[in-house]
Amino acid sequence: MKYFRTLLSEKNISLDTVLEVEGADYGTNFIPVECVVEFMENADRATKVKMRNILNKIDFQNGDVMHFINYLAKFISK
Repeated sequence: MKYFRTLLSEKNISLDTVLEVEGADYGTNFIPVECVVEFMENADRATKVKMRNILNKIDFQNGDVMHFINYLAKFISK
């Protein structure tokens, strides 16, 4: 699904951006946005639709999509 990459590109968010999140067991983790996008792209269809709907709502309300990307990065690091 190209949607996730296209949205981030339109928001001028580089896939090389590294996020710093606290992991449950291993302390601080450094996760590139690219890894979060790959996680999103590899999710099942229903989850992809849910993530897309959430990002659409955030974007429509002029919110910061990076808040959701960071949320997913925290989820991945657990």
